[in-house]
Amino acid sequence: MEDFFTAWAKGGGPEGESYWHHLMDWWAVRDRPDVLLFSYSRMIRDREVHVRRLAQFAGIELDSELVDLTVERTSRDYMLAHKDRFDDRLMRELSERGGRLPPGSDSAKVRAGSTGNHKDEIPSSVADQIDAIWRERVTPVTGFTDFSELEAAL
Repeated sequence: MEDFFTAWAKGGGPEGESYWHHLMDWWAVRDRPDVLLFSYSRMIRDREVHVRRLAQFAGIELDSELVDLTVERTSRDYMLAHKDRFDDRLMRELSERGGRLPPGSDSAKVRAGSTGNHKDEIPSSVADQIDAIWRERVTPVTGFTDFSELEAAL
């Protein structure tokens, strides 16, 4: 994880852009009428509110049946039960061929974890680096000392 994070933090996006640059780009346009920002953890905690908010933003009329169906189909239980519908098979097959990896690995994008358990999965050395980068790049622009403060503003 430490090796991955070091490379990732330097920027693995288009033209070497980092996640932090990506975050600040979205933050800069958050008040535009064609932009709607959600946080994943808040969306998971209250899917129905976010389904309705997204539909309103997109101009989609909802009835209670469509809301219920959308909430069901966006649940972790549903996606785990149907994870073949949420996988990245094409990219997995290309990487297996290109990297000469054994075929048939799991490429599902849905896992059994839960929001917030990153604290148990990320080594403290990486968490400390994330916090330091946040203070250096995000706090000066947003005024928020951590993600929970930024999330509350969404």
